[in-house]
Amino acid sequence: MLMSQDLITNAVTATLSAMSLICTPQAPDVCTDQGALMAFMFDREHKGVIDSVAEDQASFTLRLEDDRTMSFSVNEETEYYLDGERSTKEKVLRKGNAVTVAEKEGVATKVEVKSDE
Repeated sequence: MLMSQDLITNAVTATLSAMSLICTPQAPDVCTDQGALMAFMFDREHKGVIDSVAEDQASFTLRLEDDRTMSFSVNEETEYYLDGERSTKEKVLRKGNAVTVAEKEGVATKVEVKSDE
């Protein structure tokens, strides 16, 4: 059984394949890099623990479950959530918080922390 993300990915892939069949000089807008379009359409998600936060809070490092680290920048469009509710950068970007990060090209679009219950 396919998970919902797999179904969406398969649907997009099928659509892109169909689009490539009609890619002509008369319809240049249909001609796209499929990988770039997939990356544009979907944020990638990462889970881990915040390892460090830059002093200016413009970036942070996440320690992933396999002990690798990834760094992300944040901007004015980054959304912060604490236990499912909108929150602030100051409350969410704290060393030691277990978070889920949605990112696009290294920029965090959403950072969510769920406190232990």
